[in-house]
Amino acid sequence: HPLRGVLPVFQTPWLEDETLDLETLQREIAWLYECGANGIVMAMVSETLRLDSEEREQLAAEACKFGKDRGVVVISVGAESSKTAERYAKHAEGVGADAVMAIPPA
Repeated sequence: HPLRGVLPVFQTPWLEDETLDLETLQREIAWLYECGANGIVMAMVSETLRLDSEEREQLAAEACKFGKDRGVVVISVGAESSKTAERYAKHAEGVGADAVMAIPPA
């Protein structure tokens, strides 16, 4: 998918037990594409820095699963260490992300 157009950052929906609400996430991503988005982005508004590693990787995988057939999927891989950011980038590639967004480690 070409990296162009409107790429909104989706928000992470939660269930009352504080697990990811994947059903709502799927509907949210579908709605973004139906509204004309060219892709989606998992970034700061997606609460990436508030997720533990397993949740973050699950969210990235689900975003790719729900979005990659419809447009671009960009996954934020920023982390406090280069090694962690690299691990997130490899995971994003493995689950089908079209691009990653990274910030330099502090």
